[in-house]
Amino acid sequence: MLEPLVRGASRVTYALYPVATYLPQFYEVKRSGKEGFSSATCLVVLALSVLRVAYWVVRRVREWSYMVYSITLTLMQFYLLEAILSARRKKQTAVPPLSARSHQRTGRAEYGATSAALASNVKKLVKAWLRSDREGAGALWRKLRRSFWAWDELPPYVEVVVVMSLGVAVGSVAALRVASRDGYARFVGTCVAACDVLVAAPQLRLNCLRRDTAGLSTLMVAAWLARDLVLFLNQRLTS
Repeated sequence: MLEPLVRGASRVTYALYPVATYLPQFYEVKRSGKEGFSSATCLVVLALSVLRVAYWVVRRVREWSYMVYSITLTLMQFYLLEAILSARRKKQTAVPPLSARSHQRTGRAEYGATSAALASNVKKLVKAWLRSDREGAGALWRKLRRSFWAWDELPPYVEVVVVMSLGVAVGSVAALRVASRDGYARFVGTCVAACDVLVAAPQLRLNCLRRDTAGLSTLMVAAWLARDLVLFLNQRLTS
């Protein structure tokens, strides 16, 4: 009698786990105004979410909570990115002129950070490449690479995720034409596991560079550790 209720509760908990994990970090960034959370972590998590959806489709997983988990995970990363960008903009308005010029020389803030600027530079890069203008294409590529995932507005991040999703979709269709469904599902599952392992790497790098964890939510880190512990114990008990 209680088994369906327990199973349903566990599915709802699993589907909403990203909210419980990343919402404390969202409020911490909003409260402190500090970029304590690495935006590169959002990139890894978004790639993980895209691959999870591909695995759900290829593997034909008949579990709605798996898809809802990926959707909530994606939405929380965009909320986090918006909070980080808001804190970054406030910080840039308070930067002294000399520091601002130094920051601009790094090439991180000079990028237009808008969808129009991103599209314009990509078009210029393609045209330069088609004209065999290696020098011009190289300069544009370096500019795009320096500013990648360091924009000041949210739309370019969304566009990158959309392009990533389309690329995975097209790649999956092409791969399924030459490989078995089970084999490709195992490959995607391996990529999901690899991204899952690397989720914390950008945050660890940021903490080491800053030698500070200000702006990082303790509750989020605890949720990360709790999830890994539950997965580890579940694997040990079921193996």
